[in-house]
Amino acid sequence: MKKNLFTTIVLAAGLAACTGDYTDWAPLGTTEPDALEQVTLQVERVASEIVMEQVTTDSVQVFVPVKVETSLPLDYELLLTNDNGKQTSLPTTAGGMVAKTDLVSAVEKLYGKRQQLREMDGLLKAYATLDGVEAQVKSNSFKVFVLPEIPPINYWIYGKQNNRDKTLRTLPLMPITPANQTVTTYFSGSLDTKVLTDDYFADPLDAYIYGVEGSQQQTWSGNVLAGNGGYISSPSAGWFTLSFDFANLTYKFTQLDNQQPAEYRQISLIGLGNDWSTDVVLTEVATNKSAWRSHCWYLLDLQVPDATKGKFRADADWAVNWGADQNVGLNAYGVGTQNGADISIPAGTFDVYFNDITGEFLFLQK
Repeated sequence: MKKNLFTTIVLAAGLAACTGDYTDWAPLGTTEPDALEQVTLQVERVASEIVMEQVTTDSVQVFVPVKVETSLPLDYELLLTNDNGKQTSLPTTAGGMVAKTDLVSAVEKLYGKRQQLREMDGLLKAYATLDGVEAQVKSNSFKVFVLPEIPPINYWIYGKQNNRDKTLRTLPLMPITPANQTVTTYFSGSLDTKVLTDDYFADPLDAYIYGVEGSQQQTWSGNVLAGNGGYISSPSAGWFTLSFDFANLTYKFTQLDNQQPAEYRQISLIGLGNDWSTDVVLTEVATNKSAWRSHCWYLLDLQVPDATKGKFRADADWAVNWGADQNVGLNAYGVGTQNGADISIPAGTFDVYFNDITGEFLFLQK
């Protein structure tokens, strides 16, 4: 039976591109090419680039619809093509919204993670099914510009706090921003720590080790330099937060008010795969002294087959637990609070880090 259909979709966002009308319906699985006909789709590019660092919501607008008229339910897809012809697609809404994680993943598939303005050809597709006939219509090509976020640089403690282990990534600095990172633990006041970058583990050069001038500095604040300098040491023995500003190459110690932090036998993740009865146990970072503990925990190569939720808790009990209303697929770093919300974890493989003094956590996807 012949179906006559007329649908007009107009999308606009500021800067002109092609303005021709397109009636490119391609019925699938049918020999009746006019079963769905006379569908027009016009698209123009957005007026400015999408700066991912400024996107604070779970979704981002890639085009602005001016008018949509259709009597059919339509599914929409955005096809992106890089300058080498490589393509990837992601779902979009009639309102022009795509998930931030989908857009980040699409750009990484086409170009990698380097922070550089990326220009892609976009093609909007609409799909419909009528009486078992599936068809699609394509828009004219338009431009999509995306500036990725600065890729996070991970820094790692190398000192008494991790028994001077240079082989494993067990004690990271917790990022507040890519340039500002901290660690909270015990410092002895003598030959305490240096900092390694990720590059050191692949190529152990002195250039990837941050220290200070001289053999050590025992000061509340100071400057750091690359090139395997001296040890950064606290002004006295005790519990401190050590903060780094890598943009200005400085450090600062802040002494904790509580010099007797609560100690726990075990820290674990619970809730993975909707299993709220099984604890996935983390390992505490070993220090070079039995007299004090690091209070920093890690779990390497956590396999998450499907998106899930979870929380941290102490001693396999709900009396002390940490949660946060956060998706670690969007922001790998956060701070859990007592009885906080469940943490959203996407599918993937992660190295997980947790500090039981501050509630800070970090999920590094591999």
